[in-house]
Amino acid sequence: MHETLQKPSYELDALAIAASHAYINLYEKFTETSHHGTHLCLVLNVAGPSFEDLRLTSPTKSLPIHIVQRAVAHVVEELEKLHNSGLIHGG
Repeated sequence: MHETLQKPSYELDALAIAASHAYINLYEKFTETSHHGTHLCLVLNVAGPSFEDLRLTSPTKSLPIHIVQRAVAHVVEELEKLHNSGLIHGG
């Protein structure tokens, strides 16, 4: 999630309150500046079930190969975008 920092960040305040009551995990926040401007980056849990949850709910306890291929492709595309913008993904 990112937000252009040209207005007060009411969303960040709301997320901080939610995190203080353990409704979400807001692990970290930081800003990045690029040719698009300064953006607020938030590190949160994934909003939805994990692939492991989906796999375990399947009658065969497996996922179809096209789902796995699509998921891996999406992750690689996002990592490539981070890499191309000069950011390094860790963890």
